[in-house]
Amino acid sequence: MPVTDLARVYALQGQLTEINTRARLQAAGHAGIISSGGTDELIAAYDLIATLRLESQVQLIRSGQKPDNYLTPSELPEFQRNHLRDAFVVVRTMQASAGHGRHVPV
Repeated sequence: MPVTDLARVYALQGQLTEINTRARLQAAGHAGIISSGGTDELIAAYDLIATLRLESQVQLIRSGQKPDNYLTPSELPEFQRNHLRDAFVVVRTMQASAGHGRHVPV
C-alpha cells in the first residue's frame, strides 16, 4: 500500500496518466520526478513485497484458509526477512523524500 500511494503521489506531481503502480513508477522515473536509481529500488521493493504477499496467499489457500494481505515477518526465513526489511527502508526513504518534494496539484 505505501508504494502504491507513492506512485499515486508521483503521478499527481507529474500529471501522469498511467494507472498501475509499476507503470506510474516507471513514468515518474522517465519524467524525472524521481531518480532512475530511486525508480529501480522502489520497483524492486514493490516487486519483493508483492511476491512475498502472493506466496503467503498461496500457502494459506493450500492449507484451506482464506487468503489475506498480511505477512508475519517472524515466520519468514531470515534471508527473506532481511530483504523485506531493506524494501521497507527504501519505501521509508522515498516517503521522506516525497514529503520534501513539490506541491501535489489537486
